[in-house]
Amino acid sequence: MSLESIRERNKGGKLDRLLKAAGRTSRGKKSYNNEQDETYYPERDKTGNGSCILRFPPGLESEDYPYYVERFQHGFELNNKWFIEFCPSTLGNDCPVCEDNFDTIGEYGKWEDCPEDVQAIIRSRGRTNGYSAGNYCNVLVIKDPVNPENEGKVHLFSFGKGIMDMILDMAQPQDDGLGDAPEPVDVFDMVEGANFKFIIRKKDGRADYSKSAFEKVSECPKFDEEDQNALLPLIDEKKFKPYEELADRLAKVLNTKKRVKGSAEEAMDEEPDEMPSQPDSDDPDLQEDNTSGGSNEENDDDNMAYFQGIADDVQI
Repeated sequence: MSLESIRERNKGGKLDRLLKAAGRTSRGKKSYNNEQDETYYPERDKTGNGSCILRFPPGLESEDYPYYVERFQHGFELNNKWFIEFCPSTLGNDCPVCEDNFDTIGEYGKWEDCPEDVQAIIRSRGRTNGYSAGNYCNVLVIKDPVNPENEGKVHLFSFGKGIMDMILDMAQPQDDGLGDAPEPVDVFDMVEGANFKFIIRKKDGRADYSKSAFEKVSECPKFDEEDQNALLPLIDEKKFKPYEELADRLAKVLNTKKRVKGSAEEAMDEEPDEMPSQPDSDDPDLQEDNTSGGSNEENDDDNMAYFQGIADDVQI
C-alpha cells in the first residue's frame, strides 16, 4: 500500500468512528472468536516483568470497521456448578443472565439502593471481557527484546479496559488547564498514529500496565497489509448459544425456574447506563479460549480448576 493511498484512506472521520465504537458515545456491539490463532504477548522474566513496542494498524481495508472487535462473557460458580458462557449482549441480543441481574436490581428500585451483598452477587454474575472474551485487534511488533524474531510481524492482540482507556485518552485528550491542549491522535492511523510502549510490571501479584504509554506521533514502519488478521469474518452469531439454552443452564446453576425470553421485570426506576460487570482483565495470558466449557454439569469440575488456576493472576 502506498503512502498516498494510506493518507487517502485515513480521511473521513475515522477518529470519530473509534470514539463512537469504544463507548465514549455509544458502545460497539461486536464479538470475536478465534480458536486457531494465538494472541501476542511479550515474554516475561521470572519476576513477571516484560516489555515491547507495538503499533496498532487499522486492519484490512476490505473490512467495514477494521480497528478491533469485542466480546463479553459471564463466568461464575454457585451450588458447585459453573456458568461460563459468552454473553449475547455482545451482539445486541437478549441475555438471561443480564436480565436476571436487572430483575434483582429492580426489586430494590435502582442500583444505589441494592445492599452491598446484593451488589457483590450481581457483579460476580455480571459481564466481563476477561478470560476468553475481550477486545481484539492486530498489532505490528516494532521491538521485542526477548524474542526479536517477532519484530516486523503482525499478530492478534487482546486487551481490556486499561489499554482501551489509554487509546481513548490519545483520541480524546483532556485539557490540562494551562492552555496547551494536546492534539487528538488516532493511534490506529498508519501515518499520524503512534507506537505503544507496552510495559508489564508485577504488582501485588498481578500484571500491571500503568507504566505503558504511547510515544510521539510517527509513521508506521512498512509491512504487508495482507499479513493482518481479518476480524469481521470471525464475528459469527453461531459462536453464541441460543437464549433458551443459556436460560436452561442458568436455571440449573441457580436452582431456579427457567426464565422465559423477554420476561425481565420493568420494576427499576431507571436502567443502569451499562450492564453490571466484573472487573476487566488486560492480561492476554488470562484469555484462553473456553468456548466448550460451562455448558454441562460434567464440565463443572474442569471449570472450577480452570478458574482457580487463573484466580491468582486476574487483572483489574
